[in-house]
Amino acid sequence: MRSKKRFIKSCLLFLPFLCSCFRNTDQSLEDSSFFSSEEESIPQEGLYFSFASRKITLGQNFIQGVSPTIYLNGEEIPLSSLAWTSLYKGDKSFSLYDLLLEEGNYVFKARKNGLSFEKNFEIVKGSPTAAKEKNGYYKISDEERQKYALQNVINAGALGKGKMPSFGEVHLLVIPLTFSDGPSFNENELQAIEKGCFGEKSETGWESLSSYYETSSYGRLRISGVVTESYRSTYTEAGIQKAYNANPSISGKVVQEAVESVFNTHKDWDRTLYDSDKDGYLDGIEIIYKSSRNYYSGNGMGSAIWWNFTSCYTYSEEDVSKPQTRRYLWSNISQLMNGYYSTNIDTHTLVHETGHMLGLNDFYDYNRASYPMGGADMMELNIGDHSAYSKYLLGWVNPMVIDGKLNDFEITLNSFSSSGDCILLRDTAFDPWNGTPYDEYLMLSYYTPTGLNEQDSQGYPEWKLASGYGTGGTYSYRGLQITHVDERLFNKVGSTYDKLTEELTREKYNYTDDVLNTLEVDSNNKIVSDYAYQATSNTNAYSIEVKNHRLVNKSSFKETTLIPASGDGSLFQTTTRSKTCKNLGSSDVLMGLEEYGCQNNGFSMSKMESCFPLKNTFNDGSELEYNFFVSYQSDDKITIRFVKTLN
Repeated sequence: MRSKKRFIKSCLLFLPFLCSCFRNTDQSLEDSSFFSSEEESIPQEGLYFSFASRKITLGQNFIQGVSPTIYLNGEEIPLSSLAWTSLYKGDKSFSLYDLLLEEGNYVFKARKNGLSFEKNFEIVKGSPTAAKEKNGYYKISDEERQKYALQNVINAGALGKGKMPSFGEVHLLVIPLTFSDGPSFNENELQAIEKGCFGEKSETGWESLSSYYETSSYGRLRISGVVTESYRSTYTEAGIQKAYNANPSISGKVVQEAVESVFNTHKDWDRTLYDSDKDGYLDGIEIIYKSSRNYYSGNGMGSAIWWNFTSCYTYSEEDVSKPQTRRYLWSNISQLMNGYYSTNIDTHTLVHETGHMLGLNDFYDYNRASYPMGGADMMELNIGDHSAYSKYLLGWVNPMVIDGKLNDFEITLNSFSSSGDCILLRDTAFDPWNGTPYDEYLMLSYYTPTGLNEQDSQGYPEWKLASGYGTGGTYSYRGLQITHVDERLFNKVGSTYDKLTEELTREKYNYTDDVLNTLEVDSNNKIVSDYAYQATSNTNAYSIEVKNHRLVNKSSFKETTLIPASGDGSLFQTTTRSKTCKNLGSSDVLMGLEEYGCQNNGFSMSKMESCFPLKNTFNDGSELEYNFFVSYQSDDKITIRFVKTLN
């Protein structure tokens, strides 16, 4: 089992921010001459630079391409000690870290202590190889992909065990619920619930729950079910509010009572039909309630019982012969019938909450300090399609995993909305990908305002009302979406005990790649290895880092963040006063060609350092071997060129 500890590689030349060009690699790799070197004598006086190569391939910056060693009077010195550096092509100057400079001859210039130095080098276009499966990237088997789907990993994602299955035929139990002194459902409302959950797309203002998930999953998840007769709780509205404020688990008790009432009324119904994965729990219970109270106004203000949420009833045990209540959705009919569309049926909230039923976390920061996914995601602001990361967790896509075999290559992706094409990128040499979604990596996909993104790309009515939410919808333009994922899991790996009293003194933890592990105890019934748990959250207050076998709370590491093409890590931070972000939907976000309204300055860890907590490395300390940029783009395809920078 590989332990995901941070590691620190020694850096030559006293340049901690420079990538080492001295990795041991298989020289039989394609383009082994990609990294060259030149021999030269070093003068013992003055300022001098030795270049490993005078040719830089398009996509590398100056530092990565020439790997400079700096000498002052014959002694090596760090680059950071220089007073001034710049690159010139004619009269134009450029940064040492620019990636996509045009081909041609350049001059490097530097100064220190009144001494000057300059040296010529060349940027060449290079000849990228078209990557193919097993030569540039690989894919895991469908069996492995489904094996590690979120529903099979108990403590990853939202709310632990009993997740709704993410593939196959899934039958939901939808229960309209009222309170003893509250209003009843009318026929239009009951029809809206039926159409919103299981109807055709054309019967709603956007998508039904079932049509959305069949499209989003590329046909891998098919949701059906039944809308039962209305259930009237014995609680009054004031009573349930008071009880919930004292103990939020009371909503689960109400759901349990409603479920048992339904099956007692329909004794001929086969409960096992509602447990497609045979885990002993009903696949999904969706409560649509009606009340005269609401979260924002009147005598219900501030009580989350009048909000929309997903939770678990924790007092039941799995029973395959008689599946029990576990995970449930709780949503107000007013969210479904909000008046935004002419049909008066809007399922955005139902779709988002069903994402939690499947095990997905919220991607927005609960403190509204930031919108890490840029706002344009179903699990952040309830709009558009699910992200490539979410779909990978649910077993719906099989990413192309970069294998490190090629130095300079291209991969073409089709529109993610229609194809599910995506790329997984992380270090391939020192700390390779662990073969599951529960690791740290970049996920790349081609966003287009089509499919489930199309309507919301014109602006979602709810967010249009708040000007602070930018465009109020998903992006209206096309481009490469770059997501940084840190879905590492940790587990307890043992404990230390006082030798005299045998009392527990410290529990020890570590990151783990054994994501399907179980509880192990020794002969003294002391824990040797515990279940794997998710470490990160997009809300820092709930994010954990494992450091020296201890858990560090309130970590700055996030589960998933969108890396904007501009490289501005503050782009999605909110203003303290309004708690909104005016850059949602910004044109600075997606990478692509200028004619598509995108920025295409390329990706490198140094360029994007403000987007990563540890600046030039991943959270686990690993480095990326590649820079990349968009080399071709059309309405439905995008080509990404990868250039190796570490060898």
